Amino acid sequence: MSALSSNYERGKNAETKAKEWLESKYNENFVKRNLPVGTKSDGTSAQHSFDLVSKDNQIVVEVKSHRLTKSGNNPSGKISDTYHASAMLEKVNAQKKLLILTDSDFFELFKRYSDGKISSKIELVLLNRPFARAPANP
Repeated sequence: MSALSSNYERGKNAETKAKEWLESKYNENFVKRNLPVGTKSDGTSAQHSFDLVSKDNQIVVEVKSHRLTKSGNNPSGKISDTYHASAMLEKVNAQKKLLILTDSDFFELFKRYSDGKISSKIELVLLNRPFARAPANP
């Protein structure tokens, strides 16, 4: 299996796991959706495809399954990609904005790197273990 294939599969699995967790937590459906994040020079809406969005567009989520490099080098491309996801979340109009990371080591690294650099309105979430479905009325 190529690295591209396994990275793609890891990303899809992370989105599936995040979708299940969100739907259990908020008791509603989440889907991939384009939402406006700004205005283009021609006056039309600039759109971004977010990984998971609630029906009313008030909970918007980006999911990243990045891991640290095997060699221990700084994963600058992965950090940049996660900052990009943060920037899109900052621009979207939503009540709740979540950046879900699925690797605890990358989560700790990004949390340290991004401290004070991303909006405090973005909730950084670590989702790296299987979860039990929450009770219907906790």
